[in-house]
Amino acid sequence: METSAVSLAVILALAALWLPADGFAQQPVPIGQMTAFWRHRPVVDRWLKGRLGLQKIPDYLCDPSLSFPYRRKPQPEEIPFADHLTVVRLLGGWSPKWNTGEAAQTPAKDCDLAYRGPDGKIRYRWELLGPRLDHYVQNGYELTIVLDKTATSPRSSS
Repeated sequence: METSAVSLAVILALAALWLPADGFAQQPVPIGQMTAFWRHRPVVDRWLKGRLGLQKIPDYLCDPSLSFPYRRKPQPEEIPFADHLTVVRLLGGWSPKWNTGEAAQTPAKDCDLAYRGPDGKIRYRWELLGPRLDHYVQNGYELTIVLDKTATSPRSSS
């Protein structure tokens, strides 16, 4: 406990060195409107086809007599508290060990959007995109597609 108090005193003393001579007497400078970055939600690979997170918001949560009633979107389904979705691992790289979501019904090798064909060239299964993304777009969400963690050597389709 004594060490924590000493550490805090040292940190506060060092912080004081960086303060302007008149302390906090300066007027605040506006930095512009803050965007609601906390209202972005990820939707992850193997759960996309199953409509990850989309649900009908119950009426009782929107009751105006509540202290903080939920503000429902005009679409029939939504992901609570999300305005924007970030889609991750869209190209593939699904593990054969996964047994949840879409990967539970389909072998992982058939779920990758991008794969190496028999001729060694990269091929795409564009037909997988519609079932995975359409329901989010139809419910009014803008999507950010993240193409990180792409395999440096996509596996063959076999």
